[in-house]
Amino acid sequence: MFPIAISQVHTNGHLEMVVQQNGHPDQSLVLEVYSGVLNFLLDGGDVHAGDTVVSFVPMGDPVGQAIHDYAEPECQLLNEPAVMVAPANMTVAAGEAHDVAAHAASVLFTPQTFPGVPGSPTCLVIRVPVALRNTRLTAITYQISLLWLQYRPTTLTVPGGSSPVL
Repeated sequence: MFPIAISQVHTNGHLEMVVQQNGHPDQSLVLEVYSGVLNFLLDGGDVHAGDTVVSFVPMGDPVGQAIHDYAEPECQLLNEPAVMVAPANMTVAAGEAHDVAAHAASVLFTPQTFPGVPGSPTCLVIRVPVALRNTRLTAITYQISLLWLQYRPTTLTVPGGSSPVL
């Protein structure tokens, strides 16, 4: 596991839209979209090396280290989250065969504890398995889409050095 502090997530965006469910005009859904860049430093040697990058998903740079608490029953997903990632910045060893892959990314909702924050909020965490050979990977971009049937999260601010404990 390679945890990244929330302060290392940049140019992130957060959008919430109310949408009508087909055939149910009286029931609204909420589409929530996150996007951003995970910044870190991970080196791969001359053999394939793998690790899993993990981070909280913040709401946006202007908001600081704000995240949602997705406690049930106030928050209920309608379907599985859509998660897209791509290696964004890397350097390779000159004259060497190299590989880099970020694949099978996922998100999970997990209770976490923070200094100065009461209770154990249910936080959104992104997990990105990576594989490297003769490559230094320094950034991964992401986009996450969540479709909520029930949506009433609370917002909390966490310390900038916070990273998920899984």
